[in-house]
Amino acid sequence: MERSQARQSIFVFATTLILLASSAGAIYGGHGAGLIDESTPASPITPYGREKLVQEALVGRLSESGTMRTVSCRFTNVYGLAGGRMRRKGLVPALVDAAMLRQPVRLFVSPDTRRDYLFHTDAARLALAEADAAGADGPATAIVRAGTTMTILDLVASVSRVLRRRVPVVMAESPESRVQPLVLRFRERGGVQAAIPLTSFEAAVRSMAGAPAG
Repeated sequence: MERSQARQSIFVFATTLILLASSAGAIYGGHGAGLIDESTPASPITPYGREKLVQEALVGRLSESGTMRTVSCRFTNVYGLAGGRMRRKGLVPALVDAAMLRQPVRLFVSPDTRRDYLFHTDAARLALAEADAAGADGPATAIVRAGTTMTILDLVASVSRVLRRRVPVVMAESPESRVQPLVLRFRERGGVQAAIPLTSFEAAVRSMAGAPAG
């Protein structure tokens, strides 16, 4: 991973806590169809997932040495806006954009692929709650998730229903398609995350459709 990419994944709060933005999908890519929580052993199957584990270990050493508190937030599939604008980056924005513009979107994985989708503002609030709760007795690790899953077929149908426009889809393949797990399931939110309400998928899609293009 380039150094600039690594820096973008680390957030420092008043020099007393570091929050690392990690990836649940990359770290648990080889786990299988069972439920995943913070006690589940890591099982990366890509260089990106292994690099994320290295980053977590590097950040964790600061906590182990007593330098500062650290929390590695393993985010599930975050979607939404970027700087308040709609950019066709990521699956859900691409589906919304395809429906609005009536232009086909290419799907490179099976339509039965199931993931945990989390709206960007919810992801930020859950991560900040984990940062606030992080103790000083060692590095903290948290899976930041919605706790529910949707297939790609579910996403296409939901976007079509909310926007009342058909999402044109073209199925394709890429080398990455073969290493994508069919299912990643995470346990329902617990601890500090359980008390935070989440944005419904329908409300999230409407806000994305009404945002200016990036």
